[in-house]
Amino acid sequence: MSRIGKLIIPLAAVVAMLLVAAVAGTGTGTGTGTLPGMTPAVEAAAPTQASTPIAQGLQPLGNRFVSAFHFDNTTKTWKFYYPVAPAQSTLTTLEVNKSYWIRVTENVKVTLNGRERNLTCAKGSCWNTVGW
Repeated sequence: MSRIGKLIIPLAAVVAMLLVAAVAGTGTGTGTGTLPGMTPAVEAAAPTQASTPIAQGLQPLGNRFVSAFHFDNTTKTWKFYYPVAPAQSTLTTLEVNKSYWIRVTENVKVTLNGRERNLTCAKGSCWNTVGW
């Protein structure tokens, strides 16, 4: 390893430790969990439950909602939900820490699972990935 490489690695570790200490409120930080000159971030609203029935979770979209899909990486299968055919749909719940493809009919700003989302529809491309 070059002399520069030997210097950069320990220097990067020191910088990382100082940043962690500042954000944690110890060391050179303000004691509020932020770096000097920064304002605290507003925490995103935490999901209220681990899973939500899909019709309930996507209800705020109203008639702008077309369909939802999820790829189950464990089983390597797609699950889907069509509000016009709920009995034939295989996707029944939305689960925290999973992502979903959601199709809408138009741009919409909506709160889903406690988070504000901007779902878009442009030039016929109306699919949006949403982390639940």
